[in-house]
Amino acid sequence: MMRDLLKQGETFFSEQRFEEAKKCFLAVIEKDPLHKEAFNNLGVVDFKMGDRAAAFEWVTRALTLDPFYKEAILNFSEILRAMGQLHQILPFLEKTIQRYPNDWHYVNLLAEAKSNHITNGNREPALAQKEHRKAFFVLSSGRCGTLTLARLLATSRNAKVHYYPKPQMFQEALQAYWGEIDKQKAFWSARSSLMRNTWADGYIYGETSAFVTPFCHLLAEELPESRFIVLIRHPKDFVRSGLRQNFYHGHPSDAGLLRPSPKGETFKGWEKQNQFEKICWLWRETYIAIEGILEKVQKERVLVVRFEDLISNIEKVREIFEFLSLEGFSEQKAAEVLSAKLNAQDYKHFPEPESWSSDLNDLLQRLCWPTADKYGYSLSEKRKPLERSLGNDSSVRASALSHREHPMVSIGLPLYSGGTNLADAIESILSQDYEDIELIISDHGVDPFVSEIGHYYQKLDKRVKYVHSGDQINYIGIHNFARMIELSTATYFMWGSYDDRLEKSFISRCLATIESDDSIALVYPRSKVYNKKGVFLGLGADSVKADSDDAFDRFIHVIWELQMCHAFHGLFRRSYMRKTHSLRKNCYAHDNLFLAEIALLGKIVQIDDVLFIRRLTRKLKSNLDEHHADVISSMDPIYLEEGLTLPFCRFTYAHCELVNHSALPPERKESLTREILRCFRRRWAVQLNYEIDRMIYLLNNGVYYQTWDGRTYNHDLRKRTPNLHYFHVTDVLKSIREALFIFPEHQELQKIYESSIANIKIPERTVIIPTQVHQEVR
Repeated sequence: MMRDLLKQGETFFSEQRFEEAKKCFLAVIEKDPLHKEAFNNLGVVDFKMGDRAAAFEWVTRALTLDPFYKEAILNFSEILRAMGQLHQILPFLEKTIQRYPNDWHYVNLLAEAKSNHITNGNREPALAQKEHRKAFFVLSSGRCGTLTLARLLATSRNAKVHYYPKPQMFQEALQAYWGEIDKQKAFWSARSSLMRNTWADGYIYGETSAFVTPFCHLLAEELPESRFIVLIRHPKDFVRSGLRQNFYHGHPSDAGLLRPSPKGETFKGWEKQNQFEKICWLWRETYIAIEGILEKVQKERVLVVRFEDLISNIEKVREIFEFLSLEGFSEQKAAEVLSAKLNAQDYKHFPEPESWSSDLNDLLQRLCWPTADKYGYSLSEKRKPLERSLGNDSSVRASALSHREHPMVSIGLPLYSGGTNLADAIESILSQDYEDIELIISDHGVDPFVSEIGHYYQKLDKRVKYVHSGDQINYIGIHNFARMIELSTATYFMWGSYDDRLEKSFISRCLATIESDDSIALVYPRSKVYNKKGVFLGLGADSVKADSDDAFDRFIHVIWELQMCHAFHGLFRRSYMRKTHSLRKNCYAHDNLFLAEIALLGKIVQIDDVLFIRRLTRKLKSNLDEHHADVISSMDPIYLEEGLTLPFCRFTYAHCELVNHSALPPERKESLTREILRCFRRRWAVQLNYEIDRMIYLLNNGVYYQTWDGRTYNHDLRKRTPNLHYFHVTDVLKSIREALFIFPEHQELQKIYESSIANIKIPERTVIIPTQVHQEVR
């Protein structure tokens, strides 16, 4: 009831019906006097209605209930800013930033609040007399160390330091690097207001965003008082951090990370590099670019700072203060900032450079030398690993059980890449409260660091087996999933996923249920869903009631109710899985098909516990062609090579094949086939109609081969390669026959089928007469 009231109030607010919204939120508080969200919303409503005093009281009450409530803190700052009293938020911010030291919202807000505090009577008289238009910028290859430096410099009395201020200029920085935009216009349109306000208050403007790097030559010319700090990090630590944060594979800043222009000649070669090579390229290219830009800048305006020196020597902080003409250096404050351990390398068991193979270190040496040498880094040196305690960390531990030849549960983790998520995914499996497991990591990719992680965990925990197939054709995509079943030895099996997580009791809770009934083929829990930025979206909309004793009934529930397919990552009885065939089919959406086949064999049970953590990391494609190309190429690229196909028709027909190849009685097969056609024609009508219309259009224009990613042949194919044309036409005919089975009333489809039959012609062949061999008969 309260949730409905809250939702109704938010709807009224969005419609600017403020009085009605206020009544809803007051009703919530009447039912729950400790409802912080309602108090916060009341503050926002009154602020919009112009009653700042009331808004102040409401949001203060929300913060009293939860001093770390982020929405309330940000709303409180808006109210105080409007009242000219932003400094009042300092007590809340100083506590909050201790808990969330990496949140740039709080870092920037703290700097502004402190400036406001000085403006309201605490500024030194001499400060107002200082020259304006003084600024400094930190040039770096990424976020590594920039937050630490921002917090150190923010302790000064005469500077406003901004850590990635909005707009963050992701795309503008990249276009500036490519030379495709007017740098002057792009930069000043984004920063002029912020910088003008800073100078008007008599402060030095400071920015530590890496995205300012491509603009540094412009800034050096137009701000002659400006200075630059080149913040550089040991390439080994930078590459490790980039791998852990998943640069170029889903990091929020990927849109602005340097890369060659797609219009240039070097882009295709760069695009084929693996993640490790790209991050090495980013490190090297950034500092080569900085060197080239700053060649004409007076040396006294540039200070090179190695991050390792910054965090280990407070005197280096003092040197930076003096270089930037900052006032108020304090050893105590600097020590407090450095003790906050903002070091991005503190990643539990994520492999450190000291554990990397010699091949990987040799690759880093080749890619980052000689730039690393210029900055005094020896890539072959033995470095002391960062502190970490395997013995005291319970996130991953070797099993206390003696390692059995055949554990109870096998987890197959098929990989192609993993980046930031891989180590976390492995740790969520190994930290299960049920320990009698084996984790089989099957890698068929070309990324050397994925192999490093696999070998690393194999050494760390005896339950881990790392297997590299060395085969990027037979074991790619869905074929690697199928291979996992055969590599396993346990009674029960489940697939892991590099971008999802398991709660600690996932296996034990599922195991307790599946062992209670031999007819259960699969148990899976409820799920919670997050987007790729880690924002909670809600519970997964995936509940399939397929626990009946009747296979017919189970199958119907799967085809009608299956949505997010989280059940695919549940706990299976392996003996049932080995009876299946769907993973080996040329098809689309093998996971849906596989669950339908499992339903024919045994019960599928969902337990109430919320134990599966789903992260939505797949990029949404702009059209169905791109989506099909992406899904098919990632799961079964051979199917993509068939050319002109109907994926959803094939998907529908494959379900019919499952039924008609099953052990069901003929009458039930007939009934279930009709139900499949009724279900899929309704659920997937848009996709089915689109792909059929596309095929008819292409065939009417003489195109018998075109993949979903747009590859095709010239129209004279049938003359130049009659054998190839024959196969293309027969493949198309098969696809049309399956579509006609689903849509027998489709007249245009029938016509194109008949015209395609007329088009096909068996190629003429030269008859080869074998040489007669005379043998003596004895």
